[in-house]
Amino acid sequence: ARIMEGNEGITEFNAKHIASNTELLAGSLNATGATPESNAERIESNAARIAEIEKRASANSELIEANSEILKRNKKHIEKNAELMHERLEDIEENHEHLLENAKKIADLF
Repeated sequence: ARIMEGNEGITEFNAKHIASNTELLAGSLNATGATPESNAERIESNAARIAEIEKRASANSELIEANSEILKRNKKHIEKNAELMHERLEDIEENHEHLLENAKKIADLF
């Protein structure tokens, strides 16, 4: 559920910024009001946003690494369980064969 929510957030974010970039590329950018002060504010704002994104990306990388180790352990457990299930199935099939043999012997008695 968290992954799906995250994917939805990413999709919405990307759609919003694609639309914004499309407008900018179409000529909606108007630099007539730009001043050294407004540019400095924008640069400062962008630097803060970049720092936050880098912090989030670093935390995500650590989380991915931790989850990767858990996934590897789980995979080993799943493979071991599959092996045990296969062995049990073979035993069940063997027991079924013996059951059929005994049923035939009982039927032959009558």
